[in-house]
Amino acid sequence: MDLGPGWIAVALGRDVEPGVAVPAIVGGREIVLWRTESGVLQAWVDRCPHRGMRLSLGFVRGESLSCLYHGWRYGADGGCIGIPAHPDLVPPRTITATTYPVIEAAGLIWLALGDAAGTPPAPDGAWTGAISVTIDRDAASVAAALDDAAGRFAAVQPVLPGRARLHVAVADGGDAIAACLWAEDVRRRLEIPLLAAAE
Repeated sequence: MDLGPGWIAVALGRDVEPGVAVPAIVGGREIVLWRTESGVLQAWVDRCPHRGMRLSLGFVRGESLSCLYHGWRYGADGGCIGIPAHPDLVPPRTITATTYPVIEAAGLIWLALGDAAGTPPAPDGAWTGAISVTIDRDAASVAAALDDAAGRFAAVQPVLPGRARLHVAVADGGDAIAACLWAEDVRRRLEIPLLAAAE
């Protein structure tokens, strides 16, 4: 899937806590989202440059992410900073995980696959992530099914062909339960016709 440049919502901010690595799929690309212990958000290709192990299975220690397989450690810039089997070796700068620009806005985590400029299309003010729902429909169909409502903000993440995630945030003090019910209603409205056609 060619997603082009621009910002894509990939998770709720609250779902990626400091010291945690979380997998995500954006347009078929495997991504690892993680926060350093100090809270700095990171988004990388979910593959260790050494042997291709998923970095989302690894662990965060301080300001680095370590691969589960051989324990290679990568710093916040993606560069390898330590190889346990060779503790005295200074790893060459060519050993680097592929990183993506990532920011948090409106209670959501936004990733740029290309050269995204500016900020994501998020409203001003304080927002909290309410729910993420996987919907078995393409991202364009999900986006077309959304309606505007005060106090609620929605963003669609293309996952795979025919599958998307709907991320919903509410303005601080907004009705999170109503936003969750709305998201589930969108999912049902889009998926039930598919299920009925399959029968």
